[in-house]
Amino acid sequence: MADISFFPYGVGHRDGGVCLELNLGPYRILLDCGLADLTPLRKRDPGAIDLVVCSHAHGDHALGLWQLHQQFPHIPILTSGVTQRLLPLNWLGVDVPVFSQVLPWRSPQEILPNLKVELMPAGHLPGAALVLLEYHNGDRLYRVVYTGDYCLSHLQLVDGLALAQLRGLRPDVLILEGQYGSRRLPHRRQQEKQFIQAIEAVLAKGRNILLPVPPLGLAQEILKLLRTHHQFTGRQVNLWAGKGVAGGCDAYQEILAYLPDNVRNFAQHQPLFWDDKVYPHLRPLDGPQGKLSLSSPSLVVTESWPGAWPSPPALPGLWTVFLPRLVELPDCLVNFAWENLGQFPQYELADYLLADHSDGRNTTQLIHNLRPQHLVFVHGERSNIEDLTSLEELQSRYQLHSPAAGNWVALPIGDRFVQPTPPLPQIYEGEIHELEPDKNVHHLGEVAIHLDGQIMENSRWAKFGETGIVQARWQGEELILRGISQRELLRQSQTIRGLADGDCCTNCLYFQHYHCRNPESPLMGLQVRGDGHCPVFRSADNVQS
Repeated sequence: MADISFFPYGVGHRDGGVCLELNLGPYRILLDCGLADLTPLRKRDPGAIDLVVCSHAHGDHALGLWQLHQQFPHIPILTSGVTQRLLPLNWLGVDVPVFSQVLPWRSPQEILPNLKVELMPAGHLPGAALVLLEYHNGDRLYRVVYTGDYCLSHLQLVDGLALAQLRGLRPDVLILEGQYGSRRLPHRRQQEKQFIQAIEAVLAKGRNILLPVPPLGLAQEILKLLRTHHQFTGRQVNLWAGKGVAGGCDAYQEILAYLPDNVRNFAQHQPLFWDDKVYPHLRPLDGPQGKLSLSSPSLVVTESWPGAWPSPPALPGLWTVFLPRLVELPDCLVNFAWENLGQFPQYELADYLLADHSDGRNTTQLIHNLRPQHLVFVHGERSNIEDLTSLEELQSRYQLHSPAAGNWVALPIGDRFVQPTPPLPQIYEGEIHELEPDKNVHHLGEVAIHLDGQIMENSRWAKFGETGIVQARWQGEELILRGISQRELLRQSQTIRGLADGDCCTNCLYFQHYHCRNPESPLMGLQVRGDGHCPVFRSADNVQS
């Protein structure tokens, strides 16, 4: 019987990129290398690695490949053809020769004795691959599937992973991402519709739009959507691409032959990206016409604050900054405090959802179609991974693993499934204290909920307690608490700022904690919006004066 084991150097849990070592029979196989620093890898004799397979060109999966190749050029690195072309975007300014070997799609290749490798399109990004490894040991065939980053839905510039090609594969081990946890998201086309509607609403107000995005993938998806959507065709809007985003667009032009049919058809009649003849115009921000970027209406897609621009407080015009929902800003974007722009009067913050990973529903669908024995989750917030591993439908059928970086995992293969003991749900007990009401302001009183400090050890706590402000609502007989994020607070402050001079609830003496405390109002005791109006409004400013 062959031994299968797994050692993660990085699992994408905010600890850098993804880098996974799979031991399959006699072979050491590295799945991706997104490490900026190869120190963890050097501790385990990386020169003895037999093979590297890179799933796709995003930096969190590929950043360390060039450094690895320089130090150990004898190790073969396998990629898809498109990924090979996109990889140099991870090392801009460096003359990087072609150092990877291309495997054709859906064509199993015996790379080492008794070891076959096959790549299948995984969606998410052009060239992204699902990796199938098959090792023959006598009469037994061992299969391991690594999804990398994948998406079942069709995106603008890449088709989704086709489940039909995987159905009934039954690998011994499935290693997959859990980026969105168990969340169920709207269909991708619905997300795009909502995004376009949000953009439309902002442009209708005469505001410019700033979209900070990673330079490869989402940026091109957004630009292609805006260039081809019927609501924008011929519309006098100026689209601008930051330097890194523009480099990604140029790379996409070079892989045009590998993009979906509808994209190639569009490109036969007009440029896919750069176009200053047909609206909406799209031009690079650092090009000869980049100085026009401040004209209105403009929509700027960039990975960093443009170097030629003035400082944020001095930027003319009104701007709405759209930040991606669900995921934290990647490393390439955190060098600028985008969310802090909301403190300046000419900026407002908004968010949007354009998912390029599979949600919880599609994740479980993939798992049930493959039917593995071992299920290893990597690449996602710990809380999202925990949500997946706590699903009863997975606990009852598969052996689940969610290792942290540096933890060795043995994956014994047997003919009979031994159901693991499911982890017990963690329940936190506490106490409720009702505080005396303050009758001077007609207060209904306050309630304090005290919980054991152990709750702060959960990985979800940092996000829940980010601002120290929560919202509570009843769901049947249960009280649901939800933490208010900094982004939500900024949006609320923008709303309040816009209502500063109005006779609305925000400016009322009896407006407290988003509740009405005016005994003469029919809304007394109810939760109210800051922009609400009431016939018994009493200005807080008049009382103070």
